[in-house]
Amino acid sequence: MRIRRSVRIIGVLAAMVLIIGQATMVDASNPVRWGSKLTSTVQPQNYDRSCDPDINAPNPLCTWMFRHVYHRTGGETAPKDGYIDKVRLIACSPGSFYLQFGKVREDPSHPGEYQAKIRTTSSKVSFLGDSDGCGVSGHYDVETIDIHDIKVYKGEYFGIKAKYPKALRCNSGSPNVLEFVPPLANGSSYTDPNDTNGCDPLIELQYQ
Repeated sequence: MRIRRSVRIIGVLAAMVLIIGQATMVDASNPVRWGSKLTSTVQPQNYDRSCDPDINAPNPLCTWMFRHVYHRTGGETAPKDGYIDKVRLIACSPGSFYLQFGKVREDPSHPGEYQAKIRTTSSKVSFLGDSDGCGVSGHYDVETIDIHDIKVYKGEYFGIKAKYPKALRCNSGSPNVLEFVPPLANGSSYTDPNDTNGCDPLIELQYQ
């Protein structure tokens, strides 16, 4: 009886290990992502932007806080607490930025206008850009970059601190982006933007 019971227990444990292993494989093959939904057919458009449209200006660093993302409903906010350890993006040339995470709210004094504040900023994220400078029509490299783990909280928005964002798909119209010059610092209070624009980030964030 003891031998049969031991065999039965070992069998149950082996089944549990197998199930856990299968779940881990599924999770690894289906990582949780937010931000814009990227594929190799997503084309950067009107991405040659800077903090100041005056070509003679020094183009200082600024914060671009994204109220809207490309082709993912609700993707502008973090779906859960956790750590981001990968960034996926599409850009036509090399560059860099710092990810920023915080909150966006409607201005209580001016309905229809928005403010933002920053909780934390990542280390620098550097990217190579498309291998042929987006020269092949209909195909664009989706670049995956490992970053130092950074904590995010459910409901937070993201933005970037950069001179030249580059990983953008821009159109005229709605104020998808809140622009801040100088860039917002960690621990900032809610701040009015200096400007807005109709760009979406070609940036996707992946949980570890």
